Amino acid sequence: MMTGNTLLRLPVTLISASMGVAGLANGIQASQVAIFEPLIIPIASLAAFILAVMVLSIVARIAFNAKGLKDEIRVATKRNFLACITITIFLLSGLLSEYEEYSTALWLAGTAIQLPLLITILTWWGISKDKFFIELNPTFLIPPLANVVCSIFSPIEYIGISHLMYFTGMLIGVVFYIAILVKTLQGKTPPVPLYPTFFIGLATPSMFLLGYLKIVGLNDGIAAGMYVWSLLVIVALAINMKKFEGMKFGVSTWAFTFPLAAFTTVTYRLGLFTVGHFFLSATCLVVVYVAIKTATNLKIILNP
Repeated sequence: MMTGNTLLRLPVTLISASMGVAGLANGIQASQVAIFEPLIIPIASLAAFILAVMVLSIVARIAFNAKGLKDEIRVATKRNFLACITITIFLLSGLLSEYEEYSTALWLAGTAIQLPLLITILTWWGISKDKFFIELNPTFLIPPLANVVCSIFSPIEYIGISHLMYFTGMLIGVVFYIAILVKTLQGKTPPVPLYPTFFIGLATPSMFLLGYLKIVGLNDGIAAGMYVWSLLVIVALAINMKKFEGMKFGVSTWAFTFPLAAFTTVTYRLGLFTVGHFFLSATCLVVVYVAIKTATNLKIILNP
């Protein structure tokens, strides 16, 4: 049962749950499987509900526990998860594409939040540049990815803003991606509880590819190269899967969900329906599993 005390204790990182659920709804929509279509609205509604609860939690904490919230978002990793708010809004706007007015209103709201949010996060990174490489981990890809997701679902009348969001997000994302890869190859990995965030490395090329398809409108060699990039990440994750075994549950486990959904969606967009069906099934299982683990470990989440 949700209480005022619970609202004041929800961690900012739990916003990623709304993103994972909304991503699943987008994957189902992209599958074009008629039998699954009735699931889209309930799943999208669940994502919207989770997002509303998390936003309400942040507002409540600003009012009654501002110091605790400030201390939490001072941690770079946790601060990066704030961009999950806008990613979820953009995903929901895409799910409402048949209702143009509502879709556009959501997209504009997300864009109005994303631009100052990204600037603020970049400013924080600049202020703590001496600690930047030490703190750097895959969650740093979330804020620039939000720009890319913004471009994917932009209304046609805002195509100029869409292109600007895509290229800025991609530029920042590629720089961070390379830096994270270099750090990882040097053996400087994040703490074990953050290992699931390596899956964000799969969401990055998947979102880049979806944005590219939105701009170019065709599947060419560049698109194929981005998809191969995604496949290489999957292979790398599969090779290192043993590192994820035996991990204690944590909110970071939601990092498994959205990247799988993103890859599933782009696979369908490329017309690879058999592969897409396989990954959609995997995404459904992972989302259900993580949701159950979240519900059964709520006390742990509230008392980290």
